[in-house]
Amino acid sequence: MDYLLLILSIFAIGTFITQVESANKPSAKCKTLTLCKKNKGSCTSSKKCNGILESKKGYCTSGCKCCIPAPKCSPTCKNGICVNENTCKCNNGWQGKICDTAICNPPCTKHGACIAPNTCQCDKGYKGNHCQEAICDTPCTSHGKCTAPNTCSCEKGYEGNLCQQ
Repeated sequence: MDYLLLILSIFAIGTFITQVESANKPSAKCKTLTLCKKNKGSCTSSKKCNGILESKKGYCTSGCKCCIPAPKCSPTCKNGICVNENTCKCNNGWQGKICDTAICNPPCTKHGACIAPNTCQCDKGYKGNHCQEAICDTPCTSHGKCTAPNTCSCEKGYEGNLCQQ
């Protein structure tokens, strides 16, 4: 009796292992065709795929999709997607190897830094879309122009810190 129980247990374990192994393999009816292999993929009838599921004609046999593994980028892409091994495709407004450098067009002046697409962060004492305007806490008179933080440049014939004389 114990011998029969042992044989049945071994059979049950073997059946379970076979079912688990076959669940992790592509379906037997799914044959990988040249285009799928070329893209390092394998054909499956399952919806499980850590990457891209392609159902284009010629990729796999009927009823199956080609699972193309997702490429890996290290370091990861910041503002874009990984399109090939260690190759990022940047979103609009970003550039650089990992898409971590914002693009400002027109660029920020030397008084600011581009921190996001078309967004300048101005140094203290400057304002404007491109940090092009100096700030004078007390405005210059009509005879002067604010050219640096709290600095007025006066018209000919005028003087004083606000061009008031």
